Amino acid sequence: MTRKDLYNISSNSIINLIEEMLENGHEIEATDTLNKCLKRVQEHDVSIDGVTNTSYTNTIDVQNQVPYPGDLQRESKIQDIIK
Repeated sequence: MTRKDLYNISSNSIINLIEEMLENGHEIEATDTLNKCLKRVQEHDVSIDGVTNTSYTNTIDVQNQVPYPGDLQRESKIQDIIK
């Protein structure tokens, strides 16, 4: 199996996972998963135009940012109940 084959399998798996989350009403988890992927890419100093390179400048250092104040699992359950 070539490197390109492995890439295609991996990227398709990620895309399928995100689509499944969205189709099942788990928008918060899909967003969280994408944000985790983007964070990992940023940690390797790779930029993605239009996503990680915007004119917005965060005035709070990453080390000083507070964690997400909510409970993603609880919010997802609430979303499921509402739907």
